[in-house]
Amino acid sequence: KYNYVYYFFIAKYFSDHLREADVVKEIKNAASSLHLKQSMNILMFLTHHSKDQFILDLITDQAKLLFSKFEPATIDLDTDFINSIVDNLPEVCFIQKDRLEFRREVEDSKDFRSEEIDSENNDDEPDESEQRDSNAVYDGIDLNLELNLTIKSLELLGQLSRNYYGSLKIGQKELLLDEAINAPLRSLNFLLSSARDEPEKTIETLEQKINEVLAGKKSTTSSEVRALARKILFRMLFTITYSIVSKIASSIGSTHLQPVIDKVCDNKNSDAGKLIKLASILEVGQTISIEELKKLNGSLSKNSLSNLLVKALVVNYLYMFERPNKQVQQICAAVDIKYDAISKEIGFQKINK
Repeated sequence: KYNYVYYFFIAKYFSDHLREADVVKEIKNAASSLHLKQSMNILMFLTHHSKDQFILDLITDQAKLLFSKFEPATIDLDTDFINSIVDNLPEVCFIQKDRLEFRREVEDSKDFRSEEIDSENNDDEPDESEQRDSNAVYDGIDLNLELNLTIKSLELLGQLSRNYYGSLKIGQKELLLDEAINAPLRSLNFLLSSARDEPEKTIETLEQKINEVLAGKKSTTSSEVRALARKILFRMLFTITYSIVSKIASSIGSTHLQPVIDKVCDNKNSDAGKLIKLASILEVGQTISIEELKKLNGSLSKNSLSNLLVKALVVNYLYMFERPNKQVQQICAAVDIKYDAISKEIGFQKINK
């Protein structure tokens, strides 16, 4: 198969005829169908051939259409709202273990997910149905597709920023990184909106589901069911937010780009910006000073979700990268993570208590 040669020359043709109406339309179609392997590869090759601002604008403009009705999430959720659904934060504990083993588990998990994706789309040949799909500009109706496109846009914008950091101008890097961050944050705002805007209704819905599951199996009081519903809701909020923040960091994280990432995140002036800045630093194993970590942690809004997210990001970093034992203890103390140097079992008890 010579699929990548095919993609290369399509992109070369687009680059040579960049201002022609038909070519502009095809580039927009590709940017709006990033769930197709062909579209992703053509755009990657296109930016290899040309760094013309016109191309970058087309790609970022398409990304801006995703969840366009929502502002990027700030994660500065109302403290009273968060505290109303969680009484006590679960304890986050760092326990000494074999970091190499942990990293292998992480990479094995990534490989498994990649194999699943490849098995769903293991044919690089652009068949007729795929070409029909790629010619239909996405209209923002299908939620699953919009979420998928958001992740693919993040990956594309992150790859462009990292692969061509040396040839892109500062303004171009800021443009790509800003939308790489904003698109998934808009999707996060959408995902959090129901629980944030109608918390009681969300909790009542969870209570109904719990009662349905427990019907005839276990005698449970209404207060116990409500407590469980609140716990599940907080777990959902945490898991969704942590996943998106981590995905952003893994897609854009780069020591070469860190000054630009810092600027883009600082301009957001929100918990989201601060958490993504921290996550991007930790993602590539950079050393962060204890004072800087304390300052960042202290600047977050005083809600339990942001507090737990910092701990989760830090403890994952400590498992992924070797650090002197004294430094590990200082880092744990800076963000109130329990340190245990005895047990050999993994100790990040996310929200299981």
